[in-house]
Amino acid sequence: MKTQHCSFTKDFTVLCELHNCYPTELLQNFMSRISLAEMEAKTGLSIKNENFTMHFFMKIVRGFGLADDETPDLNEDEIVFLLRTEQLRVQLYTVRSEQKRIALFKELYHKRYLQIINQN
Repeated sequence: MKTQHCSFTKDFTVLCELHNCYPTELLQNFMSRISLAEMEAKTGLSIKNENFTMHFFMKIVRGFGLADDETPDLNEDEIVFLLRTEQLRVQLYTVRSEQKRIALFKELYHKRYLQIINQN
């Protein structure tokens, strides 16, 4: 397995030093608070998102900081996944159970995750 070298920004490095933790610890803590399936379910049911970490993450996902004229360069698998996500949102429009919505979106995201892992 190849080890990849990465550089952290000054802001991220200061954040790690302030919390007296390794970068992996900070990232794992951050990522453990994010559930795309939960976000999808709450958004579809108009339930307020009180998870600050998730709120911040979704700002980034939705293009926070991107110039208005920037568009992502998506491959065919990514486009298919986005279309499936949109179809699931439409299918779940009448489903009022937050837990059922979370379960269905988790399944969709898990399948995509496995597809990405198997490509590498």
